[in-house]
Amino acid sequence: MSKQLNFAQQMDEVLKTLGPARPKLLLHACCGPCSSAVLEQLCEHFEITVLYYNPNTWPAAEPERGGRCTVCYRLRMRRAAQYAQEHGFAWFTTTLSISPHKDARRINEIGQALEAEFGVKHLPSDFKKHN
Repeated sequence: MSKQLNFAQQMDEVLKTLGPARPKLLLHACCGPCSSAVLEQLCEHFEITVLYYNPNTWPAAEPERGGRCTVCYRLRMRRAAQYAQEHGFAWFTTTLSISPHKDARRINEIGQALEAEFGVKHLPSDFKKHN
């Protein structure tokens, strides 16, 4: 079994390297409630723009954390990475990992692949509340 990655800890390490500069970050969000807690956590470190993007994927009957979720994550995050590249953002990330039903490992793997493809840094994250 592979070691569980701590994406919240990885994000904290990245934030320590930023110093006083607040680079531009594009934050993908599906809805306002998910974005509010994430904005509070990141606003002192970044100049943030929120991209609300929440299209449906098919088939709707697939279970949570199934293959449909990967399609959903990739669709939303690809749009965010593309928008970030087109508009000069240094970083992008998503609020998707805030949900206890979402797979942070898969979300961050997709983010890393999109970073390589679009040349915009992906902020690793797991915004779930712990304890």
